Amino acid sequence: ELYFIVTNSTHKATIHSLRGEYYWEKIFNLPPQSYSIGYFIRLKNGKDSETNYISIEVKIDYPFITITSPSNGQNFSTNLINIIGTASSSNFNLRLILNKTNTNNLNSIPQTWTKEITIEKTLNSLTVELIYNSVTTDKKRVLFYGPSFTAFEMLEMLGKGINMGNALEAKPNENSWGNPIQDHYFTLMKQAGFNHVRIPIRWSLADRTSPNPPYTISPTFFNRIDHVVNTALSAGLIVIINIHHYEELFSYPMEHKERFFAIWRQISERYKDTPDTLLFEILNEPHDKITSYWTNLMTNAIKIIREHNPTRIIIIGGTDWNSINGLTQLYVPQNDPYIMATFHFYDPFIFTHQGAEWVDGMQGVSNIPWPKVSGHTVTIPSNIPNWISNQLADYNKLIGDQNPCSSNFITSRLDIVSNWSKQKNIPVWMGEFGSYENYAEINSRERWTHFVRKEAEKRNIAWCYWEFSSGFGIYKPQTTQWVSQLSNALLGN
Repeated sequence: ELYFIVTNSTHKATIHSLRGEYYWEKIFNLPPQSYSIGYFIRLKNGKDSETNYISIEVKIDYPFITITSPSNGQNFSTNLINIIGTASSSNFNLRLILNKTNTNNLNSIPQTWTKEITIEKTLNSLTVELIYNSVTTDKKRVLFYGPSFTAFEMLEMLGKGINMGNALEAKPNENSWGNPIQDHYFTLMKQAGFNHVRIPIRWSLADRTSPNPPYTISPTFFNRIDHVVNTALSAGLIVIINIHHYEELFSYPMEHKERFFAIWRQISERYKDTPDTLLFEILNEPHDKITSYWTNLMTNAIKIIREHNPTRIIIIGGTDWNSINGLTQLYVPQNDPYIMATFHFYDPFIFTHQGAEWVDGMQGVSNIPWPKVSGHTVTIPSNIPNWISNQLADYNKLIGDQNPCSSNFITSRLDIVSNWSKQKNIPVWMGEFGSYENYAEINSRERWTHFVRKEAEKRNIAWCYWEFSSGFGIYKPQTTQWVSQLSNALLGN
């Protein structure tokens, strides 16, 4: 928090966030005289920084300006707008500064003046300075909004992303899976070259959201999410938050639908003034008994979000664990240019999840390279689900492009996504893809990761790797080192 000291009184400033930077301001009505104005920062631990001072002089005979349009908080649907203002005298000079970089100088203008300017998407900051006898005698600033990013525009901005997984979706708390979020992770992501971060969040635990109406989200948990979201935004990342691992909703959709809606109502209300670079993903990997209810639940959640966030990007995904098959069955709302679709990609599953302890039947699967080495076979464990044994059998017997561990298997699946996206006229984001580190050898993981990433990019599919710093991760918190083969596969050429 920032404070001003004026005439021996302390005043808290108002904070604004604009394009990854923070601005503070406070308006004072001061009689003519000289002033020494102090300012200091109050830290989260309650301690205050050193106080600095600036000197100003207020004179009643200096000319001043008023900006009549735009007003603070005004929204514009076009990029070309008129700045309109008045001044207390004529024949003065103005300097217009848009978003700190775009400067226009106006000379010898009348008392009422107009200037046409081109503004940027979403939040804009305009500073107007009046220059009189080579002295800046007045300065005004307004914050207003240009057109929002459409989903297609946002897709281009998303580009490369990373999941901050196994943290806020862990249970019973953020530390339970050994991967709590550290603030500096987001700076590392941005510096490495990622454009966005997906933050999976398990809201449904009883100590986070009340199990009883009105299903209030814990203030303590909300404050933690505030901090994580703001830290990631401040690092310059686009941020995606979701409802993750709502297991009760998958098993008892009708019993939990009102709680699901209440969670989104509170999230939507809380973040309605957050920049458009915060995106909402409605639900991670819907499956099981929710399948037949999913269109109804999804469309009603969209309506709730749109009450306070009419142009925020909303991400929707299909059933069957956000699979490609589920994507092709997804209902796409019409006449909403701020909707994006998602899918998850872990094909071939016998490679990406070999040895995965949490998947029934995969514990005995190992020693599968990518792509398949000619002549290589694996032993098929007994007493495993048919779908796994069938994939392993196909791996052993099929050759060339027919093999599940061939490059053709991947490209043909991504072609389905690309064709569906064009048919439905909706941008698509690959919200998860990755491979488990315990049994898949690193060279195969590198090849698979790089191939999937490049093939997605060829089809204009933005992507988000699963995940940053756990079992699929590309960064090791214990050693503070990147898994270079994977980070290069994602970010290098």
